[in-house]
Amino acid sequence: MVRTEANGEIRREENNIGMLSDGLKIFLRQQWPLIALFLSFILAWMSPQFGASLWDYNGIFLSAIFFLCGLSLGYEVMAKSLRRWKLHIGIQAYSLLLTPVTFYCLVYHWGWDHRLGIVTQALSPGVMAALCMVSTAYTNV
Repeated sequence: MVRTEANGEIRREENNIGMLSDGLKIFLRQQWPLIALFLSFILAWMSPQFGASLWDYNGIFLSAIFFLCGLSLGYEVMAKSLRRWKLHIGIQAYSLLLTPVTFYCLVYHWGWDHRLGIVTQALSPGVMAALCMVSTAYTNV
């Protein structure tokens, strides 16, 4: 809204209602995955048999979630990440090769879990499986 003062000066007043709706639009645009997750929780609570009937399509839905999360990244972020390919290979080698192999050698080959009581025998396979997972599977990055 534009207003003229007594001295001839023109002042523009901000419309707070418009700013609130713009802020809400920005929030909804940025937080749509969280809102969709919340709505899916409500849908699952209201109709669990619907979700159970879709169990065969679980892999497709999981792929779609990761694809949509990737679409929310900006072009500059993707380009910057692609330029750091050596870092990504090093991190993946550490997390998918070095860490599981070290755990395997310490626990299964040398038996440190039994001798030192660090990890129970029932927990060892679960820890090994978690160490072999891709980091995005348990961090959603």
